[in-house]
Amino acid sequence: MGRFEPILQTERLHLVHFTEAHLDDFAAMNGDAEVMEFFPATQSRDESAAFLARIMAHREQHGYSLFALHLKQDDKFVGFTGLLHADFAAHFTPAVEIGWRFPKFAWG
Repeated sequence: MGRFEPILQTERLHLVHFTEAHLDDFAAMNGDAEVMEFFPATQSRDESAAFLARIMAHREQHGYSLFALHLKQDDKFVGFTGLLHADFAAHFTPAVEIGWRFPKFAWG
């Protein structure tokens, strides 16, 4: 087992709760223009840190959130997936949305 306690495991991955230890990998992924192509902009390290804090606060408030994905073979961070409560103003909210993001090396 790696640095993080798995919450859920698949054949190749373990899903873990995000912690501050994810910031370097998380910020690198969020700062990549190709990864963020369909978002308004890339995120700076500070913006990624704020997003990470919101993910962890969301888990505390709702009991679920986004999970960090790690390869079982070497514990390498390969993105995130999970659920978020969406309460922003839109015709379909409140709702629960599915989120995911993967660094380029994990595409395909």
